[in-house]
Amino acid sequence: MFDQDGIKEVSFSGLSRLNRTADAFFRGVPFGKAKQIREAMLAGGDIIEVQVDGWKAVHYALGSDAEVLRDLSAGRVPEAWTPLEKTTTEEAVFLAPLDPSAPADVPKFFRENTEKHR
Repeated sequence: MFDQDGIKEVSFSGLSRLNRTADAFFRGVPFGKAKQIREAMLAGGDIIEVQVDGWKAVHYALGSDAEVLRDLSAGRVPEAWTPLEKTTTEEAVFLAPLDPSAPADVPKFFRENTEKHR
């Protein structure tokens, strides 16, 4: 049994708890059926259970991510993540203060330093 919505939910989240919410996986599915679908996806290798240190709940990841997660768990950088060119140890990387990939405190840092130099 394969449930495309469950795969989409896990794929979108990266790690998912597969909670029953109005806008998510298992919406409108009886509790017994939701468990059957999840168990079938686990048995088929579509998803895997993941336990994260410090998190109580079991999460689920795509079965295709299992090798990458094993590498990360063992402290290795997955081969697919190897930089194609220069790394940040070889070149400086500058982020715009409002870049979505910048840490949350970066805009505060720029604001404080701009005020000091006025």
